[in-house]
Amino acid sequence: MNIKRAIGIILLICIAVLIVCIIESKLFSVDLKITDPTNIPLAMWYISIISAVALSAAGAMWFFKPSKMVPSAKNGFFFGLLVVIIGFIGDIVALVFYKDGATILLKYYTQPKYWAAFILILFACTLAGYTEARKRK
Repeated sequence: MNIKRAIGIILLICIAVLIVCIIESKLFSVDLKITDPTNIPLAMWYISIISAVALSAAGAMWFFKPSKMVPSAKNGFFFGLLVVIIGFIGDIVALVFYKDGATILLKYYTQPKYWAAFILILFACTLAGYTEARKRK
């Protein structure tokens, strides 16, 4: 696996998801820096999860586009795992420096929707690797 390429694509995914979250927060009038995650509207959670999953799957397909990249469910899973790890670190970096950021971060960790997003991202990337492998056969 080309780690540099994967990390570059994942950083673009993170930026795109962040932009979606910023737009959502403006539309729903939610200040994500201070809002308790339990008070975030359910629609906002769903839009965030769907966009993160869709963008991750698109990123995985983009990652497998060059002919030298070997698509497979296994490589898709590893790409998804890297997305989840970098996203997890990004969440920590984004929130921990704000006032009560660590508390807000811990409240996110108690949300099943937060962990569902990680599982769905893993599944979507694995599926993207699998479907790209099937296309090449």
